[in-house]
Amino acid sequence: MTHCRETQICNQPQKIVALSQYVLDMMLSLGAQPAGFAEYWSRNLPQFDDPSQQIPYLGDLITTQPINLGRAGNPSLEALTVLKPDLILTEDRDQYELLSRIAPTVYVEYNKGGWKRDIYTIAKALDRESQVQQVLADHEQQLSETRKKLAPVLTERSRLLLLNLRNLGTPVHLFYKDPPATLLDTLGFQLVRPDGMEKKTRTNISIEVLPQLETDIIIVSRYQFDSKSVWKNNSYDVPLDNFEREWNRIPLLKRLKATQEGCMYFVDGVLWGGTIRGPIADEIVMQQLPDLLLPSCQHSKPENRNL
Repeated sequence: MTHCRETQICNQPQKIVALSQYVLDMMLSLGAQPAGFAEYWSRNLPQFDDPSQQIPYLGDLITTQPINLGRAGNPSLEALTVLKPDLILTEDRDQYELLSRIAPTVYVEYNKGGWKRDIYTIAKALDRESQVQQVLADHEQQLSETRKKLAPVLTERSRLLLLNLRNLGTPVHLFYKDPPATLLDTLGFQLVRPDGMEKKTRTNISIEVLPQLETDIIIVSRYQFDSKSVWKNNSYDVPLDNFEREWNRIPLLKRLKATQEGCMYFVDGVLWGGTIRGPIADEIVMQQLPDLLLPSCQHSKPENRNL
């Protein structure tokens, strides 16, 4: 198979297609704009004519009106052919050969090193390599600032459990090396995991396992996207309040140490569930963390524990 680094792109591409939120995040961070976009969910829109209201978290940075190319894993080849892009950015290695027949195509694989590796590939394809160091420098500065803000929590409550689920009663995805778990680890949190999970990025567990995991903080990302979901206040309007009430109706979950001590949090899975994953997503998570954790968790009284 021909690899992405062999793709020849002449001059700086102008009509660029992003076939996932991940590659869209990186190209926007480098100052490029999409002519077409495919997200992970099927949307009945011919065009993202109001991206700030239609594309979660990244839409505010989009100045174009990208053509809707369908789902990331199954984009419309007909729409791509009609659009005639100069460059296609994708995460789908299996479709590389097919997409390459339409336009020069570059694919990246997050699990080969994350966005800090992939952004070099994207920047080279966009002829924007000079912007990479500024993106990385801004990220490092924000990491430092966020660590300082979170110092009161990191000192006393560093053990953190990051979960993702659609509904109670379904398996719980426990994140350990997937984003934003990798970001939380870099900030200084100790990511909690069951024994034997060391080599896995995530695993499915039942809620009955949660009381067995010693943790100070639990963050649950609720991922729910369907035709009834509404874009509101810079996130899809996931009913987190209702979900929290459902969670607390289950005695086993209500008795969890993190719940009892006010260190249980529910967040939007579009951002926190590993969908976007790029430098902009990391930036937004770091903006949210102090507001999320500091008001309640730093004032609670943790139990004494052996270090």
